[in-house]
Amino acid sequence: MRCHSTPDVAPKSLLTTYGRENGFNWKLHEIVGAQMILVPADAVFESAKKLQVSVTSILIVCLALAIILINFFLRFSVTTPLKKMAQLAQRISTGDLSKEFAHPYNDEMGMLAASLNRMKVSLDIAMSMLNSETE
Repeated sequence: MRCHSTPDVAPKSLLTTYGRENGFNWKLHEIVGAQMILVPADAVFESAKKLQVSVTSILIVCLALAIILINFFLRFSVTTPLKKMAQLAQRISTGDLSKEFAHPYNDEMGMLAASLNRMKVSLDIAMSMLNSETE
């Protein structure tokens, strides 16, 4: 506090910069003045809103892509094979035993296709046995 006590003991550079009239005769722990600083938060809120819109947009796009990919996967692996098997079962039920369903994968659809083909063969054998007995 030596530099703020009196102009006589203050450093020359301080006197040259600020003069001899203001800032002297301060006591320790004395509040001489207060200054309020206002920082506008509009820029911070605008930045946060832009970030929120960006993150939300990215999440929506990722979710839409995931839904589209799951839809294609389910259509390829479940819906299309089931439709083909239903058509084959319809043909078999009307007596057309000439077609077989080929599903190259060893998954649930493959097991169902193999069962459907075995059922068709069993039905063909049973029909042949019935036809031979009636003749």
